[in-house]
Amino acid sequence: MEAVCKLLNVKPSRFRSPKTGEYVNDYWPSAISKSVLGDPKLLDRLVHFSKDKIKDEILHSINEFISTEEFAPEAIKRTSIAAASMAHWVRAIINYAYVMRDIEPKQKSVREANKICRRLETKLSAKRAEL
Repeated sequence: MEAVCKLLNVKPSRFRSPKTGEYVNDYWPSAISKSVLGDPKLLDRLVHFSKDKIKDEILHSINEFISTEEFAPEAIKRTSIAAASMAHWVRAIINYAYVMRDIEPKQKSVREANKICRRLETKLSAKRAEL
């Protein structure tokens, strides 16, 4: 649930660890609150999630989860089918974000090339009309 909370910009609960005495982030209380699992519009939030605006630091921190065996949907499915579906969603969003970061500069180049092409086609039409 930590990955889902990070994507949805839900802040973790902070508490002092009884073992170390240091403050640690715990996403589970935040996840079961009304802001995530208790939200009746959670499915709508996931469907309409703005996947093009994920910050790099969030991508990198979630990528750490994705690479672990515990985050594999097959492993999660043994515990919870719903959690496995959320894991699939997180993986899909992260994969999309990385692919778009790779494709975006190429799309920009294509748009610029199309603008140049349209300008040149306009000039060519004008020259043909002169002939």
